[in-house]
Amino acid sequence: MKTYYDFAENDYLFLQDVDLTKPTAYNSYCALSQKICERYLKYLVDAYTRPTDIVAEKEKQDILRTHSLRKLYNHLKVHLPDFTVDSGILYGADSYYFSTQYPGDNAFFATIEDVNACKDAVDACRSAVKIFIDT
Repeated sequence: MKTYYDFAENDYLFLQDVDLTKPTAYNSYCALSQKICERYLKYLVDAYTRPTDIVAEKEKQDILRTHSLRKLYNHLKVHLPDFTVDSGILYGADSYYFSTQYPGDNAFFATIEDVNACKDAVDACRSAVKIFIDT
């Protein structure tokens, strides 16, 4: 069975091939970066946290539906305190999922600065998850 980690790794490999000389790739790059970080964090929630009652199980299912890296990491800090990632870097990829893909009040076109923040976030998140898994 494929896991969140498997899908994160698959998207991570794709992200490595994106041509960042074309600004038209920036929105997709940033949205995918957030999704990759989500999947790495959701993998930890899914594979390493164990709900102890019905309320905790509902909380786990709710957190697996979020697109907020902040919510995911806050959940992990409580339920998996041995996992750490630099939140300042991680949050560099937060809030792109909707704002770079759909029109609306918060919509915008990503810049190369956004891309660089997202790249750093993906690298930090992936590294932290791999370190956690390997220990």
